[in-house]
Amino acid sequence: MTKKIHTKHRSLHKNKLKKIHEIFLASGFTLIELLTVVAIIGILTSVVLMNLNIARERGRDAQRIGNVNQIQNAIALYQNDNGGVPPGDSGVEYVNGNPEWIPGLVPKYMSSVPSDPIDVGEHKFHYSRQGNDYEVISFLEQHGNDAACGDGGSSCQYYEKASGQFLALVNPGASGWRFASSTEIVDSSAPIDVQPAGSLPAPTELKVGFGIGSSVSSWVKISESLNFMFDIDSLSNVSAFRLYQKKPQDSTFNLVGEFSDPSAVTTCSTKRTYGTWVLTSLGGGPTGCPGSRWSLSRTSSQPVSSYTVGDYLYYVTAIDSSGAEGPATPISTSTLIGTFPIQTPITFEPSDSLNPTFRWQPASGWSEALSYWVMVAPTDGSSSKRTLTAVTSAGPEISKVYDSAALIPNKEYSVWIYGRSHNASQTEDQASFASEVVTFIAPSAAQ
Repeated sequence: MTKKIHTKHRSLHKNKLKKIHEIFLASGFTLIELLTVVAIIGILTSVVLMNLNIARERGRDAQRIGNVNQIQNAIALYQNDNGGVPPGDSGVEYVNGNPEWIPGLVPKYMSSVPSDPIDVGEHKFHYSRQGNDYEVISFLEQHGNDAACGDGGSSCQYYEKASGQFLALVNPGASGWRFASSTEIVDSSAPIDVQPAGSLPAPTELKVGFGIGSSVSSWVKISESLNFMFDIDSLSNVSAFRLYQKKPQDSTFNLVGEFSDPSAVTTCSTKRTYGTWVLTSLGGGPTGCPGSRWSLSRTSSQPVSSYTVGDYLYYVTAIDSSGAEGPATPISTSTLIGTFPIQTPITFEPSDSLNPTFRWQPASGWSEALSYWVMVAPTDGSSSKRTLTAVTSAGPEISKVYDSAALIPNKEYSVWIYGRSHNASQTEDQASFASEVVTFIAPSAAQ
């Protein structure tokens, strides 16, 4: 019985194959013809997909060219307003990432700085500056782009916009490349001289902070104060030093001082003034001044309340006799944290003590430790101030017991407090100040 069933199944299978073969013959197509048609469709599909990919690459390249042109226009607007290219460390290769990856352009000149459409591997936008020369460059997906071939470079796969005789970069960007003005990739193993012969070096060691006055009348007033170094052997080639600043309320850096002919500052008391800023020599030369050390400060102190809380950024450049601006110092930052009240009345603890205790809380919103100095002086100015030994604290409650020269009984004294902290190189400084001066009267005698 089982054998008959298997025989029946084989017969049915053969009949089905026969019917399928008859259908193919009836339709007029052989199996070989069908396979040929499928192969042609596959080839056509691959061609269409390849052309589609090429079109996408060309579209992304067009977007890259448009974005680089937008960046160039924003830089031109910045130059028109500020007399120089956007700030940054000379010779450093900035690579697209966050919306403000080129310093100084957002939000005044662009709502955000564009990034490469795919932003992977070698496909990133790069920006670098040397003095007042700059370059923005992108690596295209399609070789032979008309815009890339006509941008002045020697390669048709890089699109760049540059000014001046742009220098080769020193620091590799995120892609590991280093670009030259020719738009060719520079061998990362080859040493590159950043400074061409005859160019000015960058000023160095830009230290920043807020200065204070010594007398009671000048308390609750502060003044921005900066020090920097410059190679004394290159000083005779400098026609001016320039100071750039970005305040918390500013969207970009501004030129705030240009101090001409520093080599003619032959005495340490000679000053160069520009607006509300003054340049003086701090010596360091063979005959003292001029030398390698320089100071920049405000012409006068201003009330603490006139300053906006936040970061104050600075950099300094040197100008040669042709007017060309050399590389800048790295940006240094002075942060004004805010003000705080001194608790009153000033107490003497225990009550028979002649040494008062001063109390205060750190400025609101600041949680890191500062070193605080308490200054005490007779209100009538009859003797100089006494600065107590510093106390370092993050709060929330801070106190300091008077530990200086004995107070004069029944005399009124004024008190002011300020706090500071900075890194070892003093390129980052934080400061906070008491909002007002308070007074107390020293007891007549111990009980």
